[in-house]
Amino acid sequence: MINGRKIKRIGAGALILLGVTTSEYQAGHYTSGRTDIQKYEASMERKSSDLVLAKQEKVREEIREMAQKQETVLGIKHFEKPKISFEPNQENTLRDVTGTYNQEKDEIWIDLSRYSSGTLSHELGHFYVDKLNESLNNKNWRYKKGFLSFLESLFSDDRGTKLVAEGIADYFKHKTKGDTLSSGLNYKSFDEYLNEDGGSDAYAEIGYKLVAPILDRGINRGIETLTRNLPTNRDLKSLVKYQQRVLRIVEQNSSKVKITTKP
Repeated sequence: MINGRKIKRIGAGALILLGVTTSEYQAGHYTSGRTDIQKYEASMERKSSDLVLAKQEKVREEIREMAQKQETVLGIKHFEKPKISFEPNQENTLRDVTGTYNQEKDEIWIDLSRYSSGTLSHELGHFYVDKLNESLNNKNWRYKKGFLSFLESLFSDDRGTKLVAEGIADYFKHKTKGDTLSSGLNYKSFDEYLNEDGGSDAYAEIGYKLVAPILDRGINRGIETLTRNLPTNRDLKSLVKYQQRVLRIVEQNSSKVKITTKP
């Protein structure tokens, strides 16, 4: 005869065993699922990282090719290879730029998501001017620091320096690309251009028109003359006169010994 109490005890034990087994299965299944998700996320991170590294290497190669093209088209010789940075930069993000050149670090920064070939050529222009100037007088021509320079900045206007710097860089961009642009100055003063065009782009656009006829006479000679005769506030009120004066200096120096630079 089957004991009822014994059956109940056996049934209860079976249920407990089933419950433990089910819990172990569920826990194991959950752990396995979580591991799969972590593996997938890690795989995606690696793929994303690989894509970024591949794009960075692509940009480095494009910069090397652009430098070679500039040497062929412009008849120059780059002094060295620039450092390249892709690190997120809050200042550059706020300025809404796709590339910058830091002459203190000899470093070109590129926004991987928005750059163009024009960006690379423009920044290489800044780099070349800096290296050429260093070969002539061993100084960063636009870089100033210290308290005296801070005081100087309070009483001076760096618009002339920026106009020349951006103009030369855009000259590199347009000439390397083969763009045919008018280099005629339509207004007398820089303020008139700012009122017409506005924005930071005016420096590159008007700067190009200002420096193009000068650089056409010889890039190295033109850059040296421009950086040693930067526009004053008075010059900005009559850009044509400034341009003509610099052209005269270039012509006067053209019969002298050619500029020698460090290789």
